[in-house]
Amino acid sequence: MTAARVSKPTSLRDRQREATRAWIRKAARTSFMREGVRAVSMEAIAAEAGIRRATLYLYYPGKNALLLDLLEQSLRATDRIYLRLRDLPEVTRGSVRQWLADYLREVEQHSSAVDLFRSAILSDEKLREILRGHVSRTIELLADRFKSFELTGPVDAKLMRRRFEAELMVREIEAFCAEARLPDYHLDREAGLDVLADRLFAMVKSG
Repeated sequence: MTAARVSKPTSLRDRQREATRAWIRKAARTSFMREGVRAVSMEAIAAEAGIRRATLYLYYPGKNALLLDLLEQSLRATDRIYLRLRDLPEVTRGSVRQWLADYLREVEQHSSAVDLFRSAILSDEKLREILRGHVSRTIELLADRFKSFELTGPVDAKLMRRRFEAELMVREIEAFCAEARLPDYHLDREAGLDVLADRLFAMVKSG
């Protein structure tokens, strides 16, 4: 009988490093949201975290690396939201609209983080690349249940159209939530949820 594989316990050093990394992330978020990404230096982040600048550079070689880590954390949380769409017990127009409303509510609760990454994404190609990867990962996740998001098969005009429709749908959801959560949004949020729910439901019910 083969012995069961035992996972290697996390060392104290590893736990300490992760705790320090978490503390740096918290300090960076606080600094960025208080002063803006451009105005904050690595020295200011180190001071906010209560660590030496040299220690900060052991974890992050620069501000962009830190921003990338914060963005990836945020997108992992977004992945969990899309999992709830994929795992809906019953896919109806009402359940899809409720999912969209819940997503918008979560974005509203994290508005400061949305603003932080919005300004950074516009100025850094690597951040835009991560966002494109997030869209692709979301499509793959939804393809587990909905054929309209399935992008495998011969590369022909039909597949290319399906790819465009899937990516456009994800980007529309995220763009709507990013805009509609603003206090001065100039359109009717409920009407927007209705329109987007109709479009999304039409896609998912076809697969």
